[in-house]
Amino acid sequence: MQNLDTEITGDLFEAKRTSKRKKATIIAIAVLLVLTLIAYLYHSLIPVGFKVALWYEQVIYVVLVYGLPVLGILISFGVGALIALLMNKERTYKERIWKSFRGSYLVFMVFNFLVITLFQVGIATDPNNPFDAVDFQEIATYTGDTEDLKVGNFKTDNYYFERFEDYQIEYDPYDGTSLKHKIGWINSAEYYLVDSLRQYGVDTLYVKITNNTADYYECYISADKKEAIYGKLYKVKE
Repeated sequence: MQNLDTEITGDLFEAKRTSKRKKATIIAIAVLLVLTLIAYLYHSLIPVGFKVALWYEQVIYVVLVYGLPVLGILISFGVGALIALLMNKERTYKERIWKSFRGSYLVFMVFNFLVITLFQVGIATDPNNPFDAVDFQEIATYTGDTEDLKVGNFKTDNYYFERFEDYQIEYDPYDGTSLKHKIGWINSAEYYLVDSLRQYGVDTLYVKITNNTADYYECYISADKKEAIYGKLYKVKE
């Protein structure tokens, strides 16, 4: 009888401890969700040039940035299902999978919170970040020589450009696509790019050059002559 009482007491103690761990995990997840929401709302994570991106790029960006907590549910459930197969078989598979899911999602939310927080820190510390708009009309243009920018090859981290007298071709080395724009010079430090197919959602982009060096030039780009984002194009030397 004593052994039976001891066994029952042990089971009750284990059940209470499991219940406490479950509640603690759920509370921790809830707190992380709130903190992550605050981190999301601290500063918009939609870039200024978002509206000129291709529609599928917009969808992918929104899903990967703002949809992480939801994606985390699916990922954590899959990871939890695999972990449940390796857990002690004393409990049912359903009990094991929900337990491993809670743990996996907690780890995922910690990761998500840290990523968004670091993202926000980067925005706050980078004066040329793509999330803060600059008034295009107030930008002072470069007053030096820009003749070497009229024709030539240029590149950024993601694109390669071939520029001719009256048009420019933009290449995406990752997917092999290219866009052709008509180019017109307003003055020595301002030009515009025209895309009759509106592949970026607008037909004209306006550019102001703010600096020109031997290796690169800096500029600001706008789709409406109001909000502008910073750009830096490196010169490709033959």
